[in-house]
Amino acid sequence: MKHWCTPAINSHSHCIRRLCPALRTNIILRRNRHHQPPISNPLYWHYPTLAAVHLLFLHETGSNNPTGIPSNIDIIPFHPYYTIKDILGALLLILA
Repeated sequence: MKHWCTPAINSHSHCIRRLCPALRTNIILRRNRHHQPPISNPLYWHYPTLAAVHLLFLHETGSNNPTGIPSNIDIIPFHPYYTIKDILGALLLILA
């Protein structure tokens, strides 16, 4: 019984105190807490889906014309610039 709490102490040596309490060992049940990942929650997918739909409509050809009148004479193709900017922004967000 001398070292009964050694696994509990060693298990959160990788954790900074009070910053990640969900990773601590449950001493009463003597096992680690296993939480369900948030990706499996259906409410999690609302934000990425709405962002993807928004970008889909934003990048539609001629979507910057509020009057709806076709003006093919004065079109400047910004598609490559916005696409690269969005992909780079998403990568930076994922890597951060």
